[in-house]
Amino acid sequence: MTDASSVPPALFRWRALADLARVVAAGTPCVGAHALWGSSRALVIAALREAASRPVLVLTPGQVEARQMALDIAFFLSSLAAPGNAAAARPRVVEFPPAAPPAWRGRHREHDAERMLVCHRLLDGEALAVVCTAAALSSPLPTPAQFRAQTLRLSLGQTVEREMLLDRLSAGGYERVEAVVDVGQWSLRGGIVDIFSPAREHPVRVEFFGDDVESLRLFDPTSQRSIEEIEDLAVLPLGGGREEAALPAYLPLDTLAVLVDPGLLEAPPDDAPSAVPLARALAPFQRLDLSLIAEARSGGQGGDKKVQQRGGRQEDDEGGTKGGNRREDTYRRSPEDEGLSRGRVFRVALCGSATHGRSLRSQETV
Repeated sequence: MTDASSVPPALFRWRALADLARVVAAGTPCVGAHALWGSSRALVIAALREAASRPVLVLTPGQVEARQMALDIAFFLSSLAAPGNAAAARPRVVEFPPAAPPAWRGRHREHDAERMLVCHRLLDGEALAVVCTAAALSSPLPTPAQFRAQTLRLSLGQTVEREMLLDRLSAGGYERVEAVVDVGQWSLRGGIVDIFSPAREHPVRVEFFGDDVESLRLFDPTSQRSIEEIEDLAVLPLGGGREEAALPAYLPLDTLAVLVDPGLLEAPPDDAPSAVPLARALAPFQRLDLSLIAEARSGGQGGDKKVQQRGGRQEDDEGGTKGGNRREDTYRRSPEDEGLSRGRVFRVALCGSATHGRSLRSQETV
């Protein structure tokens, strides 16, 4: 449910954005917004995410676009966050990369580490904004049940058989080394096991007294010196299990899926011919389609209604007029080929004059 009070009121003076937030909050299965370009798309996504505090999945055509979109959304989210909000300190926008090429497996752990960390945070219930490509969305992952079963949690005072721990690290895709410097590595020296799990920004030194965990300390991989003590550690899996699921299995049903380019629905999956069609993968979620140009619509279909601003008035399909703000709203039955036979599709143009656009610069808006 949208809580407009969490967003600066000046932002919702953009009438079309307020209308869009209202329709999204109402649960319309498929929503379309056009006439957005550049970072204005990221501003709209950030505003909707901040107002509703729900997970958002943003699909982009390529990795370069994903990187830029993630940076833009992160900027606007940090600007819209309330001062002193501790939750805003941890990044709420994450990139989800596609699976690493087979030739990289075992040598470039950072790729798998990023993917597993996103899965871990989603399963922990964090309302993230996840930015990825269609290829990354369909790339294989272990099922959430398998992921939880393969995740090993260590805490102070816990009794853990050290041999079992070492076996779990090897089975989980971790590499044994002399000194831990990169994510996905572990080492053993007497009663001390160093582990670099994606769940932590630094590796962790686990010190045992017999089979009891006596201390857990973050340490600097360069100097190998301890940084601070911690209470627990989640050792995330980096491989070794069956991959029978994909990212949508980790997303809650209230996730808002945003298509930066709706043409992705028709794009052939050249890089993954066997992947589930994108429209089917997104069918469980509410969807927001962003496009630069509004689609042409032909009248005469039952249940359709189109309202368009002209010369300071709004004219509907029957020739009637009414006053209102500049916008274009289109209602139509959901397309069957997209598996959206429920409800209606709402489209709104988010646009304004040059003067109004200048007044909505990011710094002034925030």
